[in-house]
Amino acid sequence: MASIVENIIGNKAIQLGAEEFVRKMNFGNGWTWMRVGIYFRVMGTSTILHKPRLQIGLNIGDQDTFTSNNCAGYGGTAIGYNADNTWTYDGVNRRYSRTIYTNWCVQKTGATITDTIIGGTNATGYIASADSAGPSIYVGHFLRTGVGAYTVGGNYMTLANFTAFPTYYNFMQVMEADSDVGTYTTGSVNNQNMTGLGNLDTLSIYWNRNVPVIEIYSVIAAAYY
Repeated sequence: MASIVENIIGNKAIQLGAEEFVRKMNFGNGWTWMRVGIYFRVMGTSTILHKPRLQIGLNIGDQDTFTSNNCAGYGGTAIGYNADNTWTYDGVNRRYSRTIYTNWCVQKTGATITDTIIGGTNATGYIASADSAGPSIYVGHFLRTGVGAYTVGGNYMTLANFTAFPTYYNFMQVMEADSDVGTYTTGSVNNQNMTGLGNLDTLSIYWNRNVPVIEIYSVIAAAYY
């Protein structure tokens, strides 16, 4: 279960350590094009090995979700997991970077996870560490293309995006627009088509490491149409 922390009085955050945060969306499955964004940081200052997995996705319902061996259906996007990827901590610039397969997509039904590398996104991406000047942004986007069918992708932060040091207001700008705000995030070149997933109506944020945890200062799910 995710924890609510308050490191600064009045400033609450969701803290995840090897767990999934799920929440049914108030618009349910009544959408065609939507995005889920998080404004967050990784609460560490050392390199993370062993395939860290940070995912934004959608579930069928809030019971048998991504972490269940009886997952009812899940589609999402992730950063930093495949091909022996590590998140390298840069103490001089106070940030994490990862250089292999910045984006890929994840589908799960039952106990079977299918990871798909997204071609054309083998580029360096950046994530805020515990001592970064500010949090970073990560966005998953979802297009319903038919009954139980979706096209899924994600936006990460390049060096230029990261060094723009987006504020919470900038995060709101990203999520208010139904297309990329290129100053703060960069979209994946290709996306993944998924089928057989039913009606996805519940958001999911998953982080697979106990140490370090991540802290999420804002989660926004926006249905544009």
